[in-house]
Amino acid sequence: MSSAAQEFAVKSTVDTDFILPPFGQQTTLPGTGFSSKMSLKGLNGLSYISFAGRKAMDNSWDANKMLMFSFEVKHTNPSQVSIAVGDLSFSTFAGKKGNSRVGLGVAVMKDARLAPGDNLLQVTTTSKSSDDTAFFNTLKDNGYLMRLEGFADSSNNKVIADSFASVKTQFTLPML
Repeated sequence: MSSAAQEFAVKSTVDTDFILPPFGQQTTLPGTGFSSKMSLKGLNGLSYISFAGRKAMDNSWDANKMLMFSFEVKHTNPSQVSIAVGDLSFSTFAGKKGNSRVGLGVAVMKDARLAPGDNLLQVTTTSKSSDDTAFFNTLKDNGYLMRLEGFADSSNNKVIADSFASVKTQFTLPML
């Protein structure tokens, strides 16, 4: 699911209806074997993601007085499949992959649903700190580049957890 494409083998038996031209009568051939390989485009690691905007310009704080920064991202889902994935969590970093990145906290996408094409997803990042100035300065100092990286518990749905654990994607926030 997180890869660019996933190949499936479909095997079944079906009842086949056909009309014999000389007789013009419909005939059913029961239990016809069917086998085919097909390929579905995958989510490709959520690589088609970009900043879409903010609904509210004011920030809030959670019960532990940690900064909560909310915004929307647009994910263009290349897959033909619609999937309700539920709540997703990602480690959030400012800066490029490697030593130059700085941990910001955890981003949550509540009740995420991915349909083919463009999807707007609400993201709330809970900072490691209550200091909103430090949070935004960290983003500024790193070119407003935000990275989302999956981990073992990115999804509570065990069927899809591995797919989201491998996500590593990034996008640029506009100057805030």
